[in-house]
Amino acid sequence: MVHRRPRVAREAMTLLGGDEELTRTELHRLVGRLATYGLHDSAEALRDAEESMAIGRAAGDSSVHDSIVLARERLVEFVSRG
Repeated sequence: MVHRRPRVAREAMTLLGGDEELTRTELHRLVGRLATYGLHDSAEALRDAEESMAIGRAAGDSSVHDSIVLARERLVEFVSRG
């Protein structure tokens, strides 16, 4: 599984960097995938975004957006260390 981490991280970066807003369900799946592959820092940031959406904040809300940006930054750091 460890050897798949860079690929999973790049795929997640692509999803998070797209123009389309992710749904809460998509975030939930991505949190699980990142956690499964040991990318816990990014999973934690996305979990914050998912929880914000669970309490009614929109995908475009600044708190959701900031958490997604943080998760993507952590993924970029992981890939660059690779």
